Amino acid sequence: MHVKNQIIRPLKKEDQALLLKWLTTEEVLKYYEGRDRQFTATLIEEKFYNDAEKDCWIGETDGVPIAYLQSYQLTVEDKRTFGYSACQSVYGMDLFIGEVTYWNKGFGSAFITLLIQLIQEKDETAIVTVDPRVENIRAIACYKKCDFSIVKKVEKREWHEGSYHDVYIMATNKLIDY
Repeated sequence: MHVKNQIIRPLKKEDQALLLKWLTTEEVLKYYEGRDRQFTATLIEEKFYNDAEKDCWIGETDGVPIAYLQSYQLTVEDKRTFGYSACQSVYGMDLFIGEVTYWNKGFGSAFITLLIQLIQEKDETAIVTVDPRVENIRAIACYKKCDFSIVKKVEKREWHEGSYHDVYIMATNKLIDY
């Protein structure tokens, strides 16, 4: 999938070292997984390559890999927590820009748009959700820029750096023109 100079492509085995680099960067871990999380090649393999329930992607700009994205269908339990019925088609997505020099330049919103397009190509009725921690102002602003709106707040949902944090459930079902 391609927009301007940004693409997302499936995660490859060769990306393992890149993920390890990104997930040992303090600035990235502050927002994704936590600075108290110690990533190793083995943990990268387990978490990113051995989960058939999610689709994993690398975001590139001008051929340079700078981001990780994933999408997955929500479980029935998560659908209920998020306020949806079991029969609705609801996906979750997560991402981080691993190359911090690319932060705050609009790449996140470009990759989000591309991933929503991929999800909606599979299922045009899909509702796409994200669950940023309430203190992650930058991520919330990025999602709002991509037509996500806050559906609800869930208290103490995400374990991050030694404590549970509240998250916003944000969703969009806006069809994106291909």
